[in-house]
Amino acid sequence: MNDQKIFITADWHFDHKNTVIGQSSWTNSNPFRKFDSVDHMNTTIIDRINERVRSKDILWCLGDVMFGGLKRFPALMSRIHCNNINLIYGNHDSALKKGNLYKTLFATHQSYKSFKYKDNRIVLFHYPIISWNGISKGAIQLYGHCHGNLPDTGRRQMDVGVDTNNFYPYSLDEIVNKMLKRPIFTAGDHHD
Repeated sequence: MNDQKIFITADWHFDHKNTVIGQSSWTNSNPFRKFDSVDHMNTTIIDRINERVRSKDILWCLGDVMFGGLKRFPALMSRIHCNNINLIYGNHDSALKKGNLYKTLFATHQSYKSFKYKDNRIVLFHYPIISWNGISKGAIQLYGHCHGNLPDTGRRQMDVGVDTNNFYPYSLDEIVNKMLKRPIFTAGDHHD
């Protein structure tokens, strides 16, 4: 029996000091993470991943993994126990694409992923989108980028960023169970 589980997360923003209330230099915006330092934030996110995700599980990060340079990134990633971390690129991941670092730290890396999970179409993208492959057939679209600030559409769509789950990753089973309770949205899909 394969007891490998799939987990989904987004928006780690490792080393992004302006997201941390104790280090932010922002004057026109409120930092949204109440940590004293980026090290405290980084450690909390890594510890919470390791609390739920085992080495043999699959972890999908839907972008924005690092901010402010990549020097510390390999060391931070080495602290995560999961051996199968997959990346969907976010808007803050362009530095990862420039070199080969992402190739060694992630099992896969792409801008978009669609796959079947227990008879459900799952669509992964960094951004929320209005329509996605299989929307009229009940497909589920998961995204990050918004840090929990986008109103819920009521569709089978969910912000899976760490800011929406007390810095923990979601299990895909947990997401699917929640999304299957929502009606299938059919308006606006040109395939209807």
